[in-house]
Amino acid sequence: MNRSSQKIKRVLENLFLEYQTSDYLRSDPVEFPHLFSDLRDREISGFISALFSYGNITAIKDHLKRIFAICGNSPYRFLLNEDLKSIRKNLKSYRFQKPEDTYLFLQTIQNKLRTTEGHGLESLFSLPEEGEFQFSSRDQKSF
Repeated sequence: MNRSSQKIKRVLENLFLEYQTSDYLRSDPVEFPHLFSDLRDREISGFISALFSYGNITAIKDHLKRIFAICGNSPYRFLLNEDLKSIRKNLKSYRFQKPEDTYLFLQTIQNKLRTTEGHGLESLFSLPEEGEFQFSSRDQKSF
């Protein structure tokens, strides 16, 4: 390893040690995925946390606490199995996002989990397979 690589490694290791503490986790939305041991719950809670991680940290955490309280012990199982219509009235606005926006976001995650047989969210970030999206000629004109 050359000197430059060693220096970068040292800097990154020091940053890791500085921020990989329970005190830091409590001050950041990354706290929420760490509350779960199941990797599927961590994936879902991390994705939800990332969506709302803008603005005042207190407001962020309050909003995320409400969402995860609704989801219970397993955001993954909740989204895979529950009827989200029952939670609509419990969702709150967050900054410029309305409760309906949060509902639609959760519904999108739910649909993806159900259509990928519970294999997680990876396919949300993959390129579509050939023929996966087929548009009618009317749909294509709207683009």
